[in-house]
Amino acid sequence: MITLRYVGKTPYRGVDGSTGRLVVAWPGDRVAVSESKAQQLLRDFPEAWEVVERRTKQMGRPKRRRMKRPQRDK
Repeated sequence: MITLRYVGKTPYRGVDGSTGRLVVAWPGDRVAVSESKAQQLLRDFPEAWEVVERRTKQMGRPKRRRMKRPQRDK
């Protein structure tokens, strides 16, 4: 995933074809998109997007950690 900052003047709305997620950005917003969507946005709208951060690991749902149950005295 790559984080991009939208520096365009009007709102942007599109779809990341790799993830199926809706991409909505207002001027100044940061969005995380797939590598292929980032390349497409930077190629098609070079004046409207800038790279903030590149991540090699896929962003997903954070792992859920369960709390340990207290032991009961018998």
